[in-house]
Amino acid sequence: MKLALTIAGSDPTGAAGLEADLRVFQSLGLHGMAVATALTVQDSGRVHEAGVLDADLVLRRLDVLLADLVPDLVKVGMLGSADIVAGLAPRLASLPKGTPIVVDPVLASSSGRPLLEPAGLVRLRDEILPLARAICPNRREAALLLGREDEPAALARDLARFGPRLVVVTGGDAAEPMVRDFVCSDGELIELTAERLPGPSPHGTGCTFASALAAHLLEGRGAVEAVRRARDYARSAIAGARTLSRGGGRPLPRLKGVDDDD
Repeated sequence: MKLALTIAGSDPTGAAGLEADLRVFQSLGLHGMAVATALTVQDSGRVHEAGVLDADLVLRRLDVLLADLVPDLVKVGMLGSADIVAGLAPRLASLPKGTPIVVDPVLASSSGRPLLEPAGLVRLRDEILPLARAICPNRREAALLLGREDEPAALARDLARFGPRLVVVTGGDAAEPMVRDFVCSDGELIELTAERLPGPSPHGTGCTFASALAAHLLEGRGAVEAVRRARDYARSAIAGARTLSRGGGRPLPRLKGVDDDD
């Protein structure tokens, strides 16, 4: 069985962060491993607080894990501090050549709460992106990484200049009737569109998409095919989402192969 590692924050609802990543990995036949970077205080509606873990502890956990189990893929989510970003870069660089590294740059919560300090954002862009096989920010995250607002196609092209062979600027956070994702693969830009599914966007869809993308890249899929399959996976999760919260928060995603028996 292939080994999939997520390095991300922890979501107590189980719908986003490393909990969501592990559920995706399981549903796609991978053995999931996790190194937490932060503990969030959140419900299905919003992030109330985020406590970033001590960088030395995070990196010691990662070192011990990597000395024993070498992942076949790595998905990077919320990192939380510049120290974690700085320590992570050389460890990612030491992985076997060809290991798919997919970065989902969690920079702020949907309610606007910053989840990575400015110095960490710069180091993420300059030190982690050159090591990544793929990066999949939403439009707001892409703009934060580049320090400017622009059309998503231009953001995708410019992020590719930092090194990742595949950039997907997702459009789920845009207030448009059609979801438009802009994919820059080895310098070629394409736009993928789909009708927006009815209802509010479920909690954790970005994590779900990124983890599925990493899994499909590990299978050896071409970049655009992997993106299409990850989009289909995420849309299936959205379509099957159901509301579990008592407070009326956003529905949680239902993952095929994991939630079928409940």
